[in-house]
Amino acid sequence: PSNGPQSYQRPRSLVRSTSLTESLVFVSMVGGRSPGMIARIPLLRTDDEVTDAVNTILPALTRNDVTTVALVAFEDAAGDSDPLLSRVEGAIVAGGIAVHSVIVVRDGMAHVGGGEPTPVALTPGQRAAFPPGPLAQREALSERYRGAVPHEVYTALQARAGRVTREDALAAWALVATVDPEAPAVADLPPVTLADAALTLAHKTSRDGLMAWMCPGVLPSDLLPAPLWEALKAVLPAQTWTVDVQDRQALRERLRAFCRMIPDAHAVPVLTVAASLEWWAGDGALARTALDLARELDPGYRLAALMDQMLTLGIRVGEPLR
Repeated sequence: PSNGPQSYQRPRSLVRSTSLTESLVFVSMVGGRSPGMIARIPLLRTDDEVTDAVNTILPALTRNDVTTVALVAFEDAAGDSDPLLSRVEGAIVAGGIAVHSVIVVRDGMAHVGGGEPTPVALTPGQRAAFPPGPLAQREALSERYRGAVPHEVYTALQARAGRVTREDALAAWALVATVDPEAPAVADLPPVTLADAALTLAHKTSRDGLMAWMCPGVLPSDLLPAPLWEALKAVLPAQTWTVDVQDRQALRERLRAFCRMIPDAHAVPVLTVAASLEWWAGDGALARTALDLARELDPGYRLAALMDQMLTLGIRVGEPLR
């Protein structure tokens, strides 16, 4: 996407002017095979830009305990990615990090290690980096978070403003954030439930409590009011997504669907919480997309501004400072 995940980003103006076809994507390979943290930088040209990128990337990889990466370069013309790839690959290896594979994507084909090119949609590396397939434009990623909001949701938000109790809030989030495969889809939940869940996030303490519950490590529970934390644990589903990959993906999908059901006037805290979950799950691309959407709606929203700095500096959500 044109505005990247950017845990290791150049200035945002440069990132936004660059499409995925002129990018270098880093995919950390957990256990040498499973894809983990994903980040992107544009295909930098000048020596100074490349040097800056290398000096930023290596500490970020080390800070996140990355031991193996796959490099996926998207280029418009043959050789466009060579200068950046050679410098970055050499620096990564010199820093003690293994390079799992180097894939160059051009004209819809993936070139791996000089072998025969294959269609991008069929390469495991591409599926790992951009499930379920490459998304070439920022708008394609943005559509995961913004959509047509039913009129009934607008009405419910207006009617419920100032009337949502803690019990209402917890009941709503128990339905939104469930990973039960038998649960109703988010789009099928009653408008009042969606309204109560969205209005809950307007209260910072409730917002922070929900973030701490969905993203363990983001905020120590002892910094939250004890009654709130005990209520969250008592009412909300078990945190199975901390160990179950399928449940983690299900929770992320439900939160994206929730974002699509909420109008702009109430969307900023919802998008920011979604960004936190995406980044906690290791997906910088979607975290950046949700965060940029939030900041476009309200540039002064402080939590989004803080997370913007974390993404820029490559600080993982829940990572202890050291």
